Amino acid sequence: MPGTRLTRVLAQMGAGVTGWYRDPIPPGGRKRPGPPPAEFRGRYNTKRPHWALLPTIGGDPVTPEDVYVRGVAIQIPRWQAWAKSAKAHLDRLLAAEERAVS
Repeated sequence: MPGTRLTRVLAQMGAGVTGWYRDPIPPGGRKRPGPPPAEFRGRYNTKRPHWALLPTIGGDPVTPEDVYVRGVAIQIPRWQAWAKSAKAHLDRLLAAEERAVS
């Protein structure tokens, strides 16, 4: 929608806006395709810490790669009560299964 505040702000920022891209915005503000999917995934998963991935030992948020590749244990975010109850249920099922096997 031309003339929106966002459009005006982006136009004022001009060629200095790079965002996820390596190259500045083309002259005239032509829309370009996004970064290649592999490049985007690489940056998203390895360089960008995610606010919901807080280590159990405390500290700054970590990246998805830290969690899924390096095995960093994370806290379940407070707003995910359903995940906490699901984890408790899973822990009970696993404990019952271990008791049945031994």
